[in-house]
Amino acid sequence: MPLSAPRSRDRALLAQLTRAIEGGGGEGGGSESDAGADLAWVRAKLAAPTAEVVGIGMNTSAFRTAGFATGAIPRAAMGPAYAGAGVPGDPSVGAGCCFGPGAVWAAVESLVGLTDAELAARGFQQPGMVLPKLVLLCATMRATGMRSIRYFYSNGSTLGVLVAPRIWRGDWDGIEEK
Repeated sequence: MPLSAPRSRDRALLAQLTRAIEGGGGEGGGSESDAGADLAWVRAKLAAPTAEVVGIGMNTSAFRTAGFATGAIPRAAMGPAYAGAGVPGDPSVGAGCCFGPGAVWAAVESLVGLTDAELAARGFQQPGMVLPKLVLLCATMRATGMRSIRYFYSNGSTLGVLVAPRIWRGDWDGIEEK
């Protein structure tokens, strides 16, 4: 089935945006050489076989959005319309999941061209922010060489790491990558 013109245009714009993000080209506080050195340092750290990246946040975080979009968090957990299977604020649903950049980009491609109403019907709480979050997350993962992100539900952003003993223990058992 051929793509409609708007959907094709959306894909082209997403590809252009992703190339721009991955290639830098933005304005920042430091010099380009500082940014290049910082990125090289991050890439080197993430290249270690034992490197793990943990993403935390609540219902509308980019990490939870990616978990839903990739299927790492069951679609039944995405909203009150799916009552009985948990609601987005329920930390027992999708409490720990893992996804890689390939799965995130596949999710982007599957969602491009959908309207906000269609995204909302699928359970996304901030439909207008789904694609921007996923594209930025995927581009960041690719640019830094992240193999995967392990997401944990947490209220309190950075402080949430302090109260999540599972993260400190490296308790990844039962968390499959999508």
